[in-house]
Amino acid sequence: MTRSFIFQYPGTLLACLAVGVFLNLPSSAESTTSFKARLQRVDFLGAGVLVLAVLSLLIGLDQASNVSLKSPVVIASLLIAIALFGAFAYIESFIASEPFAPPQIVRERTIFASSLANFFAFGSHMTVLFYVPLYYQAVRSLSPGEAGIRLLPAIAGGVSGSLLGGLLMQKTGKYYWLTVIAYFHSVVGATLVLVSVLMAESTTGISIGIIFSGFGNGIGVTSSLVAIIAAAGPKDQAVGTAVSYLFRALGTVTGVSVGSMLVQNRLRAELAARLKGDDIDEIVRKVRESMEFIGTLPEETRVVVRACYKDALQMAFMFGVGLAVLAFVSSTFIKEKRLGGR
Repeated sequence: MTRSFIFQYPGTLLACLAVGVFLNLPSSAESTTSFKARLQRVDFLGAGVLVLAVLSLLIGLDQASNVSLKSPVVIASLLIAIALFGAFAYIESFIASEPFAPPQIVRERTIFASSLANFFAFGSHMTVLFYVPLYYQAVRSLSPGEAGIRLLPAIAGGVSGSLLGGLLMQKTGKYYWLTVIAYFHSVVGATLVLVSVLMAESTTGISIGIIFSGFGNGIGVTSSLVAIIAAAGPKDQAVGTAVSYLFRALGTVTGVSVGSMLVQNRLRAELAARLKGDDIDEIVRKVRESMEFIGTLPEETRVVVRACYKDALQMAFMFGVGLAVLAFVSSTFIKEKRLGGR
């Protein structure tokens, strides 16, 4: 896992190393506090319970993808996850002396709305980005490299959106309508991808869709973070930022995991219903494990498998549209606060 992260995200690794080496923070009163005293202030209990809650959720969703949503393991894992998330909320509210998700911060209207928008937007955007390459490989017969290149428009949209959002907020001192419009772009982008897969089977339509999705998410992640910082005030800016990142991470994990559950369950059902012969179970298993296996199948079977994949992937893209709509709705509850004394 670590090695995979290093090879896939070298820029992130280098940035972390650069910050660790070159960042020089000014001295503060807390700098004289002993390491042990500062360590005791860390909310290890809350963090541990949150990690266990997310782990239980992922186990449940993974088993739901590979076995069945009605499996006892799935039901138990999801119930445990719900209980642990409840325990996490209780710890942050009543036990932790310095919680990393303080209820008084999270409950503030703008912070909560922005965090929810982040949760749904990242869930939507990452679900779309995760399953577009799978669509290209499983349905359009493209290689992994060819599928990966077709994600470049999303990167361009995200970078340009983030930059433009920052410039517009610097010029106008406002973020409300910018955020709402940004997440509307996300809805448009996810919908274009769904329609392109569902009806047109258009590579161009998918590319335009992921540009819109990346552009909207790029602006939204910047403007919503500014909204959180403005609402939190100087004293709680760091905590507000941490809450924002927490919701983004949870949204990403939840979106991709639930999308996988929807796709795999639909794919398993479609393959079992459409394929004929004595070796159906073996074909279903191998098709779900490897894209390369599809190319080894007879032409007639290969056509059926690709059609099943297309129908299954539509579930993930529909889910992505739903999350994008929820992000848009959440963003409308953000309250405007003038920036920089404008």
